[in-house]
Amino acid sequence: MRDWFAQNEDRIAYAAYFDVDGQWPTQIDNNQFPQSQKLFRKLFSR
Repeated sequence: MRDWFAQNEDRIAYAAYFDVDGQWPTQIDNNQFPQSQKLFRKLFSR
């Protein structure tokens, strides 16, 4: 996804990631998925 964002950055206003622990566990800042958290920060930090 990060590569697609980079390739299309001139046509993207913003991207949002909802870091929540609801019906689908997508929260990555609760240490449940430490590798995902690390990779997300590496790829999307500025």
